[in-house]
Amino acid sequence: MKILSFGEIIWDIFPEKKCIGGAPLNFAAHAKKQGAESYMLSAVGGDRLGLDAVCEVERFGIDTKYITVVQDKPTGQCIVTLDEKMVPSYNLLNDTAYDVISATEELYKDSFDVVSFGTLALRGEHNIETVKNVLNNVKFNEVFSDLNIRVPFYSKEIVNFCLENATIVKISDEELPVVCNLVFGESDFDYKTAARMLSEKFKQLKIVVITRGGEGSYAYDCISGNEFSSAGEKVDVVSTVGAGDSFGAAFLVHYINGKSIQECLNIATKVSAYVVAHIEAVPD
Repeated sequence: MKILSFGEIIWDIFPEKKCIGGAPLNFAAHAKKQGAESYMLSAVGGDRLGLDAVCEVERFGIDTKYITVVQDKPTGQCIVTLDEKMVPSYNLLNDTAYDVISATEELYKDSFDVVSFGTLALRGEHNIETVKNVLNNVKFNEVFSDLNIRVPFYSKEIVNFCLENATIVKISDEELPVVCNLVFGESDFDYKTAARMLSEKFKQLKIVVITRGGEGSYAYDCISGNEFSSAGEKVDVVSTVGAGDSFGAAFLVHYINGKSIQECLNIATKVSAYVVAHIEAVPD
């Protein structure tokens, strides 16, 4: 199966080191680890960080032919800090190479099982137009959106754009009140009610997945109305960076490969539990 992951390639700058990251890249790397053929549609700067980033993407086994080099923009960077519970906060640089991602004619001749994107790389009009062109001109079967809301780089329009185009959406329980407030004007819903309401509003949705941290995960089958859940695994949390990306990738790859929603939740839970026990977003 082939996955096209659209969005940011970022160097995460921690207090003691830097690591390659960005949710779409982490997603593509974990999809590759789960057996998918992964492609990135992104951009890096013509700086040293950009050269290093492409090398890291290749090291993950991700195809780089749809990554462009933007000479007059810096490669994306994010300053990451972890609180006492090891939950990350992010300081993202503006006006970087991944804000001007462009598709090529070669891409429009390609086809994929899944096209994936989130909200951060849609913070500018250029990339919104790029995604619209991809959706209109590239052959694909499913559209996956892991919203990955990062303050202040989101809006009602961006969130609705993702929800209007996705067939499978993943939202964390921390993001859910924000999403509900933007979409419905209020946020006092439990996660199961929210999933059903999203399904009713966005008719093209097939599955709504809600991750709940240590409490596990939940999925709503928008077609049948069936509900599924998986309990969280108890692990010593080192870092939650990349956990959601690994969950989404594992769920999606196995779903496309024919496993049931319940099986996909169980597998994704195990994969993300492994990730949070490591400092790396994509551990070996």
